[in-house]
Amino acid sequence: METNVMETNVAYVICNMNDIPSQKARGFQLMRLDDDGTERPFSIVIVRWGRQVFGYLNKCPHDGSISIGNAISFLIQTVSG
Repeated sequence: METNVMETNVAYVICNMNDIPSQKARGFQLMRLDDDGTERPFSIVIVRWGRQVFGYLNKCPHDGSISIGNAISFLIQTVSG
């Protein structure tokens, strides 16, 4: 029996760390392939804080819709209160 399991310890290179200044974020529009080969949008936000980098789905927490708009504006509002 074949089971589809998502790898949790996989890293992908999206940009150089210096492309995102510390305490800033950048949104990326990627594509994901379904099992049948259909392309689906995969919108993410990468936040850099010093030498740490965090990745998030660019997804509205209220209704689950993808691509909440300006990721930078959203993060500034979220982080600063």
